[in-house]
Amino acid sequence: MKINVLTMFMILLAFMATGCVDEDVLPEPDIVDDVDDDIIDENDMNDTVNDVNDTEEEDITENDEVVIKEPVEPRTYTIRMENFHTVPANHTINTGDTVVWRNNNDPARIFTLVSNEDIWEDKRIPKGYTFVYTFNETGTYNYKVLEFSERMKGTIIVKDEENHYS
Repeated sequence: MKINVLTMFMILLAFMATGCVDEDVLPEPDIVDDVDDDIIDENDMNDTVNDVNDTEEEDITENDEVVIKEPVEPRTYTIRMENFHTVPANHTINTGDTVVWRNNNDPARIFTLVSNEDIWEDKRIPKGYTFVYTFNETGTYNYKVLEFSERMKGTIIVKDEENHYS
């Protein structure tokens, strides 16, 4: 009799535990809404999910026509530092876009990345590492690698989003 009561108790407990688990509910993924402006290891350069506003903007033209503008997602551009050159050296980007400088030079060398406009402090980037910077204001920004400034330099032109992709 004790075994029957114990068996029924175990079955009842199993049914209760099954009812408490909802397999359809999954945890929300972590969302990263900005990129850290610092040197990071190439292995730490995981996909970054940008928090993008999904609402559409309306623009009324001179003829009172309504034009719906799709939101523009921020983009990421990579500049490789290799063979003592920056490839590609120049980019035209949108406000809110990110540029990643990646040191792939062979032989291994530490480069010092300098902003001519002082928008970041000089960054020492060892081989296999990156420096990430998000441009939030329009303008023309020049950079160079201090040790090889004649060969390793470039320009980032930042435009308004409505002028850049249309």
